[in-house]
Amino acid sequence: MAAGLAAALLAIVLVGDRLPGVTARVRHIWSAASAVSALIAVTVAFDGEIAAPVLLALAVVVAVAGRRDNTARFVALGFGLIGGLLYLSYAPPTSLVRATPLSTPDSVAILASSTLLIAAVVAIIWSWIGRSVLAPDAVRVLMACLAVVVLYSVTTFTVTAGVLAGGESGGFFAGHMAATICWIAIAATLFVYAARRARDDRSLPIAGGLALVAGSMAKLVLFDLGTLDGMFRVTVFIVVGLVLLGMGAGYARLLAQQDQQEV
Repeated sequence: MAAGLAAALLAIVLVGDRLPGVTARVRHIWSAASAVSALIAVTVAFDGEIAAPVLLALAVVVAVAGRRDNTARFVALGFGLIGGLLYLSYAPPTSLVRATPLSTPDSVAILASSTLLIAAVVAIIWSWIGRSVLAPDAVRVLMACLAVVVLYSVTTFTVTAGVLAGGESGGFFAGHMAATICWIAIAATLFVYAARRARDDRSLPIAGGLALVAGSMAKLVLFDLGTLDGMFRVTVFIVVGLVLLGMGAGYARLLAQQDQQEV
């Protein structure tokens, strides 16, 4: 019944401009009522493990489809926040510190939620930035939040997949090894992106890349060095070292090209 009510209200909103007496303010109210009804339907019909990815998927759809409407952007933000909180309740930070065995359905739900959380945050931020309704400082704050969400989701995804595939010992180590490599790979991607931008537009991606490099090195020294064992520790140090060398060589080449252009 709640899902039917949500669908009916949404249909009225979509054709509201053709109905007499249905003003924009009325459509906003019915849009909010439709969102609340959809939220009730999802939380009643599904358990928390399934409700989280469903809400995050709804956030992606609403953010993309309603990117030109203020009410839709706030609805997408609400779905994303509630879905993210449910995701944190089933994938807390403590699961990244020690191996936590999970059933296969729970692991699959966490893997799906990790991917959908990244997609939801990207879609929501894109819907706000694309309309140029935010100040530059607010955009930087949103980008910082996006970086935190991406790093946490990537780490949770790799660790959960590792434990699911390889067990609580080897799988947990492999997941953290993959997470550190992903961190440094994202930093390298940001540096490559910054190198292709104009000089005035490089500050934000370069700052993000440097922050990721610092975070990767901190995780490598403070956590991986004391937690990982055997080939996992050797592999992560070799890969991270090679990526750092590549980034250093690329940055030096970029500076040389800029000096030649200035001459």
